[in-house]
Amino acid sequence: VDKAKETGLTPVVTEAGSVAFKEAGLILECRKIYYQDLNPDGFLSPEIIKNYPSKDFHRLYIGEIIYSGIREE
Repeated sequence: VDKAKETGLTPVVTEAGSVAFKEAGLILECRKIYYQDLNPDGFLSPEIIKNYPSKDFHRLYIGEIIYSGIREE
């Protein structure tokens, strides 16, 4: 499924080579500086585990903002 096409969003390539959407009111471009896979042992609420039936836990990224832009109308 092409999610952008289905929602009517228009992909554009930024000067830094990232993909953004023309309709976005705010664009933040980041450079990844750290990642860590979530460890289910750290979930504070036990029912969160039900959201991961395939044990495909998310990966957390920390980034440095290298560009921010606001669309003016």
